[in-house]
Amino acid sequence: MSKPDPEKLAGELRKRIKTGRLTLEAAEAERIAAALETLRTRCAEAYQVVGTLASGGLFHDPAVTRALDLLSRPFSKGDMLPFHPAEDVKPAPAKPARRSGK
Repeated sequence: MSKPDPEKLAGELRKRIKTGRLTLEAAEAERIAAALETLRTRCAEAYQVVGTLASGGLFHDPAVTRALDLLSRPFSKGDMLPFHPAEDVKPAPAKPARRSGK
């Protein structure tokens, strides 16, 4: 079985809803379950990445907290975007200029 494409599955389901054909065969239900499991895994992985990145000083920032909350409970109400941390993230220091060997 090929990997499920959540966007394609959603489009197919919406089309069937409009036409009134709402029955699912076992293989279709399995594709939907597999897509949901893939998305659950991706959200869990993204949660870990965001948490690790935020540990550099933004962990308690409201925008980061909201993102982590939504990644841990993706069907909760709310939006992650726009994402604007309250604290200014300082850019990495510039590399020192290289000296000429002359």
